[in-house]
Amino acid sequence: LSFEWYCKAAGQGHSSAMNNIGVCLLGGDGVGQDTARGLACIQRAAEQGDSFALFNLAHHLEAGTGGEKDLA
Repeated sequence: LSFEWYCKAAGQGHSSAMNNIGVCLLGGDGVGQDTARGLACIQRAAEQGDSFALFNLAHHLEAGTGGEKDLA
């Protein structure tokens, strides 16, 4: 149920909702797990300046989620 509301809010330009969609996709919370799509959503929110998304993106890049670690 939350995932649907996040999608509606993200469609209206809410970057925090886009970040939450990414988190749900990464964890398979309320939706099928999709690492690539989850990271793309978090990156999109980060590009809009969402602080939680910036943190999440940095964490996943450092951890190597979905690819190689990026410690640069």
